[in-house]
Amino acid sequence: MIIRLAGLNDLPSIAKIERTCFTLPFTEENLYQQLTGSRQSRLYLAESEGEIIGHLGCWLQADEVKITTLAVRPDRRRQGIASALLSQLIKLQRGLRNYISLEVRLSNIPAQNFYKKIGFKLSGKKLSYYRDNNETALIMCYRLSDSAEVQSSVSQTTVKETA
Repeated sequence: MIIRLAGLNDLPSIAKIERTCFTLPFTEENLYQQLTGSRQSRLYLAESEGEIIGHLGCWLQADEVKITTLAVRPDRRRQGIASALLSQLIKLQRGLRNYISLEVRLSNIPAQNFYKKIGFKLSGKKLSYYRDNNETALIMCYRLSDSAEVQSSVSQTTVKETA
């Protein structure tokens, strides 16, 4: 598996994964804006045998990395792909920023448990955050300065910083 920055040609595959994984997916236009709209935005891909199998989008802010999306194709889940994407983000941002934050649906217990296993902690709530059903979002944070590196269950992961 290779983890690399996304390019414009990757947007259709990323948008397809978004539609498969989320009730409120980012559109291809949203992803295009994230990819091209700011030098502070990153969109990382997990790729295996030439196929995109997962992605992580984030914004790099002053002392924070804000995760905007993290998704893995359903047929490739529970193989350490999301852990590998997060592990690489942590390695790349440790020493540059203080923490990583994200929102997760109150009802998404599996995702909450996954993030807790990585080392994220609950730090707040956003009431009526999700447009489709006014569900509350939990804010979870990972302190980059306090913890050891995340150990990925993926044995061979390569990071390419060029798209």
